[in-house]
Amino acid sequence: MEIYQYAVDAESIDALSKYQITSFFSQRKPITKDDCDKIATKITGTPVSPTLVQGVASYTVAADTLQHPKVV
Repeated sequence: MEIYQYAVDAESIDALSKYQITSFFSQRKPITKDDCDKIATKITGTPVSPTLVQGVASYTVAADTLQHPKVV
């Protein structure tokens, strides 16, 4: 059995991530993605971006600070 035949393409992962982020914040109004990004940027001291894989009950971002990735 070749496992690669079950792998999804990058576009599918990207679409799923966008859906998960939108769904997460639609259930947590008035908190927004921008609010969380600003707080994470303040914590890490550098701009952040969402990770490709998101959780159901969390919003995960990553920041690359001095070549040492941080996940907030």
